[in-house]
Amino acid sequence: MRFLLLLLLAGAGLVGLHLVLLYGGVPYGALAPALDAANAAAGLASAPWPAQPLAHNAPDYARLRAVAGGLLAAGALGLGFWRRAAGHEARRLAHDVRRAGRALAAGWRRTPGPARWAAGALLLAVAAVRTYLLAATPLNPDELVTLDYFVAPGPAVAAGFYLLPNNHVLHSLLVWPLLRGTPLEAPELLARLPVFGLGLVGLVVGFAGLARLTTWRVAALATLLFQFLPMGLEYAVTARGYGPQALCAQAAWLAALVLLRGPAGHRLAWAVWAGASGAGFYLIPTFLYPFAGSVAALVVLGRGRAAARRRRQALVAGAGVAVLAALLYLPVGWLTGWPLLLANPYVARLAPAFFWQHLLPYYVPVTVTLLYGRAVLGWPLLGLLALGPAAVRRWGAPAWRPAAWLAWAGAVAPVPLLLLQGVMPPGRTLYHTAWPALVLAGLALEAGARRWRGPGRAAWALAGALGLGHAGFRVAQQVRTQAVARRDDQSYRRVADWLAARPPGRVLVGVPGYDLYLAHQARRHRRPLPAMRGPDTRPGVRAGSYDYLVLGRGEALPAWLAPRRYRPGLCTGPLCVYQRAGAGPRP
Repeated sequence: MRFLLLLLLAGAGLVGLHLVLLYGGVPYGALAPALDAANAAAGLASAPWPAQPLAHNAPDYARLRAVAGGLLAAGALGLGFWRRAAGHEARRLAHDVRRAGRALAAGWRRTPGPARWAAGALLLAVAAVRTYLLAATPLNPDELVTLDYFVAPGPAVAAGFYLLPNNHVLHSLLVWPLLRGTPLEAPELLARLPVFGLGLVGLVVGFAGLARLTTWRVAALATLLFQFLPMGLEYAVTARGYGPQALCAQAAWLAALVLLRGPAGHRLAWAVWAGASGAGFYLIPTFLYPFAGSVAALVVLGRGRAAARRRRQALVAGAGVAVLAALLYLPVGWLTGWPLLLANPYVARLAPAFFWQHLLPYYVPVTVTLLYGRAVLGWPLLGLLALGPAAVRRWGAPAWRPAAWLAWAGAVAPVPLLLLQGVMPPGRTLYHTAWPALVLAGLALEAGARRWRGPGRAAWALAGALGLGHAGFRVAQQVRTQAVARRDDQSYRRVADWLAARPPGRVLVGVPGYDLYLAHQARRHRRPLPAMRGPDTRPGVRAGSYDYLVLGRGEALPAWLAPRRYRPGLCTGPLCVYQRAGAGPRP
């Protein structure tokens, strides 16, 4: 318990240092206009919901700076007062780190040669596919929002400006130093480097840790299937927080498994668990779901004195991480406003009749299809969650049972929370649940192979063949998708350049997300922002209010705009631009 208390004290000091570095040298008179300018510019990004006024004021900003200074002072003074205990625990933690490194190396050496070659080939294949996607994938609208409205205004704004749930704060702060003053024409590669680099490190360490704590076959199957899921391919390179959040969930899961298996390495396990949980929350608040699952597993599983001690430690550590996460979001609460963080439209409670009527169809097949690529996998998944832990308990090795129950908890933990919230969030918020579900599938298969050796080998061979086929299919599908996306991106650039070469005027954008693209291109090339509007059919809008129309190819011109007054200007790819006869600069 002493180690946990000192760890949380150090965490409080680090949070205070972080906030002091962000706001200690920024006066309110300089920050307030920057926040308001970011909020005004981000009106496009909040559609279809209107941008909300921010809640910042001078007294709250003074309180924020005072809290930051107090946390830093408390952490420094506390660790200084208990410096002997802190030094002793730091040395024990370093010992745990060295011991974990030796255990991973020994586990790799004990792995048979063919298995090592297979694992190395798998990791290299995943890295190669990610490198291709890093270079070949155009920026999507969510990435444009991240770069233009959260990263570009600077870290003080990025840590305190929360437009709906689009700002993954920690990710924005990681990207900002890379893009600051960059002379590159296209910042896509730099913006994606944090996600790409962290993903490669997490891929190798996660595979090695899972293989050491279970078996190399379980690690290979879970890695093969998870990395080539639709979202696994997408969020491995997308400049958003979902990929790093999944890594944090995996790190917390592995640390919790170490804690469940016994006392060895518990200092390192608690440090990894607390650090990964805090980082996961600071990426996206939806880390609540894997966090709740791991806390519940640490509290419920196990018997005896060791389990009782771990239960107390889990409650203390969980409460401490929750407090530190709340402190990290103080800038959002006091500068943007707590409602946009805690009651935005994505987490607003739905009407009970609507919620219960659409709940099952939303998750099966919609969410299952988004996560796994096939709706038909919904029922096998439910069967696995129902029978997997029992199969491992009956036929598997005793050391696998904590992993099976922990994987089950990680896969189903969001369900009771979502039922209590009464919300149906986007499928990407549940992306992290796929990994523990696949680990549970591997453990169940391993338990069956332990019980029936001959059929078990055949089952593993079939699982490997299906996994490789799944990976090949996904890669081929992704190559085709990226080829289309690159062609469309070239068309988007041609339309943006065509509009920039014409006299300025009002632009009606009828293609979802293209207004964000036009604004991004204008900022990147230091051009004036076009006066863009979405479709507006209100009676007060005159038929000649727009000088240019950007519509989808084949889409009819709106009748309320008197289409005879417009002539085609440019059609390329999925877009067509129309120009009003006699359109020119407006006074």
